[in-house]
Amino acid sequence: MKFGKKVELFSKKALSSIIKSIFKEEIRVPKPPYNKILFLRFDVLGDMIVSLPVLRACRNSLPSSRIDIICSYKNQSVIENSGFVNHTYVTTKNIVKNILLSLRLRKEKYDLIINLVTRPSLTYGILSKIIGPKSIRVAGEQDKYEYFYTHNVSLPPKRSIHMTHRLMLLCSFLTEENNTTYKQPWVQFGSEIKEQAFKLYQQVCKNLNPNKDKLKLVAVNLTSGLERRNWQIDKYIEFIKIISETYKEEIDGIVIFSNPAKPETAKIVADAIENKKVIAMPVINDFKILFEFLHHLYFLVTPDTSILHAASATGTPVLAMIIGENKVVWTPIGNVNEVVYSEDQFSLKDLPVSNVITAFDNLILRLKKIAVNN
Repeated sequence: MKFGKKVELFSKKALSSIIKSIFKEEIRVPKPPYNKILFLRFDVLGDMIVSLPVLRACRNSLPSSRIDIICSYKNQSVIENSGFVNHTYVTTKNIVKNILLSLRLRKEKYDLIINLVTRPSLTYGILSKIIGPKSIRVAGEQDKYEYFYTHNVSLPPKRSIHMTHRLMLLCSFLTEENNTTYKQPWVQFGSEIKEQAFKLYQQVCKNLNPNKDKLKLVAVNLTSGLERRNWQIDKYIEFIKIISETYKEEIDGIVIFSNPAKPETAKIVADAIENKKVIAMPVINDFKILFEFLHHLYFLVTPDTSILHAASATGTPVLAMIIGENKVVWTPIGNVNEVVYSEDQFSLKDLPVSNVITAFDNLILRLKKIAVNN
């Protein structure tokens, strides 16, 4: 471990001990009324997307309550204007700004503060305490920092349950919707975003076949936010070459996209395949448009990343490639899906192309059966 990291951990431990001796409180069980509620949901897009059913359930159970959320710039777009919350507040890595925000929110006197990040965090604990010194403060699996909270919920082990189910259990005292079925879509964006997504679909169709306005499209996402969750480019090329030939009658086109910061990746793969039915998608920097674009697909192929959870949210069929350690916690839920897991617990790189082809075949068969039955 690097010296700087050791210093950081030692400092946190020392600060934690001091705070514990000063602020430790007795356990208090949440009791209504909950007129003003604040959720903490930092981190990235995927984390917010899998939290949406929970926030929706809470809104449905408490239609007249004020429900606010602290989020990040990365995930604010999928929760603001959703109808699930009244106000969104954004945190940054700037400590001074975060403290000023906390002091501002302290004046709101929330009845209830719920930390949706179910892993130990000194920062979230401190913010919870500053914002709601007299609030009921709820968290899950915060044993290391439980003294910041008035109610620490015991949850199943993290790797044994899907994250959405886990958050439902955390908030089960607020809502009856603590089951494992979730009505889709979890969230929809406004008419302007929907219109832009449809125009994107029309543009893709025109690029593939100028004579048709509607095509049966499969989208392939090449990249994830974490390198170890990415599949190799040469394997994607081999995979897409095989499916584009095998299913040339069933599929009208395959559209490839990648991280907007590296759009050349999608073009490199599309060019390497040399098939008119395989193209790179135009670069889209607004995730909301890509989110709504999923509604127009036959299905999606992707590694474990935010777009995978967006497919669950929209009900879009998906073929997901997931590393072994995330076998349960981040899998798609609620939609028609096939999942391929790597034998390596921490990397997707050794996942064979043949395994993904088999999953692709299975998903095609399942979708055909659904079409016949409908």
